Amino acid sequence: MSRRVYDEIRSAVEARGGTMTYVPTGKRAWDIWLDGKHLRAEYDSGRFPDLDECYTPKVANPKHYSDYRTPLVPGAINRLLAKLR
Repeated sequence: MSRRVYDEIRSAVEARGGTMTYVPTGKRAWDIWLDGKHLRAEYDSGRFPDLDECYTPKVANPKHYSDYRTPLVPGAINRLLAKLR
């Protein structure tokens, strides 16, 4: 079985009753909905900063989504969900 993109974040959002869906048109983004609140995590310069920063950096100054790896940084999900408005 293959790993879903941003699986750890998607699973955490879904476990709380929310959704996380990819928006491929226009400016690429991930929409996160939870308890009637929303966050649009937009693509910027080779990465999705709001999402990628939840993961552990592989390099000192990450600039691309491939510069991150699992596991998630401790507290990352709570910090991400705090951005929902």
